[in-house]
Amino acid sequence: KYFNTYGDSKTYEISDANRSALSHMDLSMKFKLKLKDNNNLTIKDEIKEYIKNYIEDMNDTGSNLHIPNLTRDVIDAFDNYIVYIEFVSFNNNDLGINDKSEH
Repeated sequence: KYFNTYGDSKTYEISDANRSALSHMDLSMKFKLKLKDNNNLTIKDEIKEYIKNYIEDMNDTGSNLHIPNLTRDVIDAFDNYIVYIEFVSFNNNDLGINDKSEH
């Protein structure tokens, strides 16, 4: 579980060449998002909630997080609203794992 919010993680790591520990457990993810209709005032909050639930479900099942799978699932769930979503950073670290999925 993501129960430790300060200090380096002893449980979770980034699957980079160094298998780096997460810098902290208070997760922060940044995305660039282009919507088909910028006047929709609630869709961004719905997408944030979807991602939050996705991460919590992944944690409950013990699954690994793969950003391309997450962005694809977001696009599939919000197909009528999203032009593209691009992963930017995880815990404010550019991981070099950018995935841009466009419709």
